[in-house]
Amino acid sequence: MLALLAVLVDSVVPVKPSSWRAIEVKVEKPGTTVECSYNVDEDTVRVEAILLTRHDAERFNQGRSYHPLASTGFQTTARLRYEIDEPGDYVLLLDNRLESGRTTDVSLKINLRDPPSIVAGTVSPERRQVVITLSLLFFLGVVMFSARQFMK
Repeated sequence: MLALLAVLVDSVVPVKPSSWRAIEVKVEKPGTTVECSYNVDEDTVRVEAILLTRHDAERFNQGRSYHPLASTGFQTTARLRYEIDEPGDYVLLLDNRLESGRTTDVSLKINLRDPPSIVAGTVSPERRQVVITLSLLFFLGVVMFSARQFMK
């Protein structure tokens, strides 16, 4: 179970006032879940975490329209969780554009959780027939026992 979880970042990240900070997130397997949590020590400062593709991060940087995969909104404490469909390079932005006075220290943790490796399978037709027959016999036995007890 622990091998399925990779801690990408677990530290305090300074974000300059009226600015943002980009953290690279490289996803190697489809179905990987990105989990992010952050906390700002000061109650008056709010930061937003935005998960973007590399292309949308470049559009954000140029001041153009972009499409976030997930966003927390401006909060002092928040969690973000998103399952990535395609492997590639992604960016987590910490947006501090609301704060114009001082650098904000953000306690940030980013985890990458590998997709589950459980694959559903089927049993052979012969085994399936045995399971169905035994299930029906058990059910018939329960019905007969219940009827006998009811008739007494």
